[in-house]
Amino acid sequence: FFDVNQVDDGAQFEIKWYALNVDGQDPSTPFTTSDYSYNGESTLYANISSTDPSGFPVAQYKVEIYMDSGKVGEQQFSVQ
Repeated sequence: FFDVNQVDDGAQFEIKWYALNVDGQDPSTPFTTSDYSYNGESTLYANISSTDPSGFPVAQYKVEIYMDSGKVGEQQFSVQ
């Protein structure tokens, strides 16, 4: 989740998800993206689900947040 303030309604957000150390995954290419159109919320929630029944591989990951094509934040996290 991320807090939003002083943003005009209709602003476009794009969330990019990266696997930083998963075999066969380029760490500079997002493995999935999500798009959101802002409509006044103070907090936006972004989540993804694995298509693999065993879940996401144990690894380091990163999520980047873009607003109107400009990067406004990023966070690394790990799945253990």
